Amino acid sequence: MIPASRIPVRNICIVEAQPCEQSAAGMNIRKVIVGIPILSMLFAGCSRTKPPTVESLHFPVAVLFSNACTNFFTDADDLKMMNVQIVINSASPPILVDSEFAVCTLNKLRSIHGGFWLFAHPSGVTEVTFDLAAARNSGLDSARAAFTAELGEETWRDDLAQRREKLEKSTTLQEMFDLVKSDE
Repeated sequence: MIPASRIPVRNICIVEAQPCEQSAAGMNIRKVIVGIPILSMLFAGCSRTKPPTVESLHFPVAVLFSNACTNFFTDADDLKMMNVQIVINSASPPILVDSEFAVCTLNKLRSIHGGFWLFAHPSGVTEVTFDLAAARNSGLDSARAAFTAELGEETWRDDLAQRREKLEKSTTLQEMFDLVKSDE
């Protein structure tokens, strides 16, 4: 028979409890060590920011699609309507830059219509939905970097070096958009 002091519980043996004498300093250290993780869990939720909303954007905005396509949207209603082909052919989440250089991504960009409707209207405009997510970095330099990457996709241009140089000096969203938009 197994003594009561050595009964296995979930592969752990409980050994007879021995009275333990500890100093007051040892108890205080244990309280601090236990208290730190509890406090960090409480305050971990405070640092999270709310995702941006369409209403919080400063219009006009530019949307940079991965297929060397850039569109300018003047207001929230305009942003919710996009060309069917752009929505269908978007390989990765488009990047949105607003007038104050807040950079976001349009995650889960999709049409509100089903496949048959999209098939019947291949050159039309469709209402879209998306999840707006703030990029890690925003500001003028981040916006320039996004536009420079988009310009790099436009390999057919003969004047890429001049456009990149002008883009580095651009200070408004409209200037950046004009340098990157497809005009050919």
